[in-house]
Amino acid sequence: MAKRRTEGRRRSPGGTPAPAAGGALATPSGLALLVAAGAIAIASLVLYVATLAPGVSLVDSGELIVAAAGPGVAHPPGFPLYVLAAHPFTRLPVGSLAWRVNLASATFAAFAAGTIVWVAFELRRGRAQPGTQPGQAAAQATPAAIGVVPLVLVGALFACSRTVWSYATVAEVYTLNTWLLLIVAALALRARQVTGLRVLIAAAAAFGLGLGVHHATLAATLPAVAVLLWLTRRDVFTVPRLARLALVASACAGAVYAYLPLAAHRHPALNWGDPSNFERFWAHVSGRQYSAFIEASTESLAYQARDLARLCATNWGWGSLAVLALALIGFAAAWRRDRPVAAFLAVLLAANVVPKLFYAASEDQDAYFLPGLCAILLAAGLGAELLLGWLVLNKGHRAAAAGVLGLALLPLSALAAHWSVARPSATTVAEDYAADVMGTIGHHGLLLTSDWQVYSPLLYLQGLEGLRPDVATLDLSLLRRSWYLPMLRQRFPSLMESVSSEAAAFEEDLKGWEREPRRYERDALLNRRLTDRYQELILALVAARRPLGRIYATSDVVIGTSSPDPGTAERLTRSYQLVPRGLVFELTSQRGAADLSPLELRGAQLFARPRSTEPGDVVNAKVRPVYLSMVANRGRYLESLNDLPGAADAYRTALTWDPGYEFAAQGLARVASRR
Repeated sequence: MAKRRTEGRRRSPGGTPAPAAGGALATPSGLALLVAAGAIAIASLVLYVATLAPGVSLVDSGELIVAAAGPGVAHPPGFPLYVLAAHPFTRLPVGSLAWRVNLASATFAAFAAGTIVWVAFELRRGRAQPGTQPGQAAAQATPAAIGVVPLVLVGALFACSRTVWSYATVAEVYTLNTWLLLIVAALALRARQVTGLRVLIAAAAAFGLGLGVHHATLAATLPAVAVLLWLTRRDVFTVPRLARLALVASACAGAVYAYLPLAAHRHPALNWGDPSNFERFWAHVSGRQYSAFIEASTESLAYQARDLARLCATNWGWGSLAVLALALIGFAAAWRRDRPVAAFLAVLLAANVVPKLFYAASEDQDAYFLPGLCAILLAAGLGAELLLGWLVLNKGHRAAAAGVLGLALLPLSALAAHWSVARPSATTVAEDYAADVMGTIGHHGLLLTSDWQVYSPLLYLQGLEGLRPDVATLDLSLLRRSWYLPMLRQRFPSLMESVSSEAAAFEEDLKGWEREPRRYERDALLNRRLTDRYQELILALVAARRPLGRIYATSDVVIGTSSPDPGTAERLTRSYQLVPRGLVFELTSQRGAADLSPLELRGAQLFARPRSTEPGDVVNAKVRPVYLSMVANRGRYLESLNDLPGAADAYRTALTWDPGYEFAAQGLARVASRR
């Protein structure tokens, strides 16, 4: 045994045993790769289906379900490949429509988990073979199963990471995007081992298709692939060959994006941006409206960097620091023995992290880090290989088996840490939120909102599930886009016909602003007219709907301090009294006291759950504050009517949910002093 343990060692200059430069694990066979990747993909799919959200979720879920069902056009850049790939799932004869589109995300994520195993395999196969390095005998003596462990570890950590898992169980584009990104990476790494352009043409095709999902994150792979090929396949860098690859990628991307104008001409239920002509098409695909989120201030960079660090430290539960340590070891090992791989991983990480520091998305910001997360996990796989190789060479197979068990704890820790928040029972916030908003709206009411966490789920629930079809729901933020007016005319023809003159006047200026925004910025009169016509259209909609039903608004529309449009809030509150009813305000012209029904909110159960510590968590940032503020506003309203017991109950409810809520604490203190 002692002889076997020392076999294949090399000595450092000081005489201390050092691990072999190439590691001591044999590269798995192609069959072992297929088995490992297939097992990870199947296990991941089982996990995701078991925790699949039963219905619509927050953020873009509702909108994307409607787009997939149409099929229609989603928000910029349109995600045409996602819409086309998810649409067949809407035809499955099982579950709700939302569940089926969620299943599409789970399927894409499971394929991605299997594909990252392939990428990890290509990272190892690309090195000089173990037979040409010290450690050959130990590699041959190592059980084949141990050689597969680093590959399985990478796949399992990917599948159980909080970021991947959270997007694998809801309707979102990021799992399909990540799958295509990993295919590109695997093919680029494979191209190191073959001559010709066949593999790279396949990679270019996958890249072009991937641009039809989420081009901002997929583009992060291009610098990394370019560096890898420059260091290993410099023969590719000729004008004819690069032109051929670019042509393939462009043709695939063009074929996918051709869907957008074709779909727009069909006038689907969701036709975001109406990309029916080149000007609108380019504005939509380029995501021009999101340029406002690009920020380079020191404060913004520090905030983004802090969130990224916290994301890395929590993505795999209590084992996150061990994963990061393995990644550092893997980067160092790759730098010593395979510089092209080290450069590939480093550039992939940097090209993903640096732009993310400048883009201040407030909701799904963790998804933008998925390419960087893949780079970290692939490096961790190299680190795990080096660790197990060192154990085989220096401590023997029993120690290596113990190392395997230790590594197995890492994905298990991620599984245990995230299971509670991934259960289906924990993913009903969007439906509860929408039900609570609709629960106090009277028959044939009009709801004005700029809250995307309300409007996106209602696009699906009202449009495809038949929830409260009598209520006309308008997003006042989208009302500033000319494509939204035809959508409203299609959904609410009689309401929009009654305000046709105001809508036409506003649409004229709105299209002028979209064509020449700088002209409106320079001309104060034009800008003022655009704002006035926007507000006059809203007031006309309110007046036209009043004979049929009551008017309601979410707090972001009518509370000037939190409204994105204080001018509209001021004009509405000047004309109407605000009466808090559940999670909305009723806008009434009647002055004096109004009866309030007992407070019953399905979403109150979210306060019984542990508060998430995930950076950018939309429930913490967008949903909880609405429940707290509206219950406190109920207390403030009752206090103004001298209903002190009712006011105290409302304030106490808010404080039960959040003992540190200062507005409710001050209100309760006021009521106590008045009593």
